[in-house]
Amino acid sequence: MKQRGDRSLMLFVTRICLVVFVLIVAALHVLRPDVDPVTHGISRYQWGPYGMVMSIGFVLLAIALLSTAHLLQRRQRVNKVSFRLLHVSAFGSLLVAGFPLSESPPLIQAVAHQLGGFVLFAMAALAIWMTAANIGGIAARQLGRLTAAMAVLFFLAIVLKMPVVGLLQRCVVASVCVWIATVTTTMGRYEQSPDVQSVT
Repeated sequence: MKQRGDRSLMLFVTRICLVVFVLIVAALHVLRPDVDPVTHGISRYQWGPYGMVMSIGFVLLAIALLSTAHLLQRRQRVNKVSFRLLHVSAFGSLLVAGFPLSESPPLIQAVAHQLGGFVLFAMAALAIWMTAANIGGIAARQLGRLTAAMAVLFFLAIVLKMPVVGLLQRCVVASVCVWIATVTTTMGRYEQSPDVQSVT
């Protein structure tokens, strides 16, 4: 019974953090029209007005990733490596939150921010790709492939300095959010099943 209560709490925490994160990003698209969403990533919202709000958003995303990893630990068929990847991804999100870029950031701050961004998106995309087949049918597998492909294009755009980095990053962020929502929906159904049993 206690384990079921823990899962219910994790589902609640994940959903709340995810919804608030999405609302923050959506609101900042309206409040910060000076940031071009095609050429600049969402971390640019940390620079200037409402910067602290975006940093809080990255903390919430980290919590959502950690609680999702906790939920996935209850699934027998999910690769255990994916849990660790989500933990690392959450750490990357915390780095981005803790080391926002400014107009002329100190070197260590810039390195920490860029490293955090890479870890956040690369590890999340890899975890999604690894777990998609076990979360729910063809749609989940397609989402896993799509997220991985978007992540590769995103990092390629950074290397080649293509003017669509912001757009591609938003596609990766959207894929990660949809995947987290898929996991919580699947685990919510599992939680409500009358014959649910612990798999730990």
